[in-house]
Amino acid sequence: MFIYGAYGGPEIIKGLVRDIRPVWALEEIGAPYEQIWLNTSEGEQRTDAYRTINPFGKVPAMVDGDVTLFESGAICSYIANKYGQFAPSIGSKEYFEVQQWAWAASDTVMPPLFDTFIWTNFRGDHPASEAVLETTREAVTARLDVMEKVLGDREFLVGNEITIADIMMGSVLRNGLNPNAYEAYPNIQRYGHTLWDRPAFKRAYEVNLAGPATP
Repeated sequence: MFIYGAYGGPEIIKGLVRDIRPVWALEEIGAPYEQIWLNTSEGEQRTDAYRTINPFGKVPAMVDGDVTLFESGAICSYIANKYGQFAPSIGSKEYFEVQQWAWAASDTVMPPLFDTFIWTNFRGDHPASEAVLETTREAVTARLDVMEKVLGDREFLVGNEITIADIMMGSVLRNGLNPNAYEAYPNIQRYGHTLWDRPAFKRAYEVNLAGPATP
């Protein structure tokens, strides 16, 4: 299995690029994979050859035999089904709950976190930055308030073991924020560190940081 990832971007985004999600899943399983690195500063993600794999010119993408996929959630779902891990039986109530939370991570929780990160770190001198940040921070607070209540004393989002819902949500909550930035949300902070302290996440994070220098 080949996972396409990115390097060459600003230092501040290292460890946050979304190819960390399938790599984290594969590290949890101990499954073999090879990461193929695209230098985004050189535009390698926009080549015609790569666009046959991901027409949007983004990462991650995956090639596994005759299966080619893009979008981190789709790739993680494929990994879960291929190896029979991280997701309950297809068609079960729990299976759809896992899908629900995986999509909630990318479609509901991530956008305001990501927008806040981008406008804080890359667009601070834009004349609209303060107005945009006021809106995005309000949305972040609303999402985190919900997640704090949902998590309660749960260790994982669905069931008693890690699923792709946690891989997606854990990477989203880490995305663009200091991992210690949840003092006002003790349930989120506990949940986050439960995930970020896992050896497989740490290995995936180091791969993401190192890029092509990965041993």
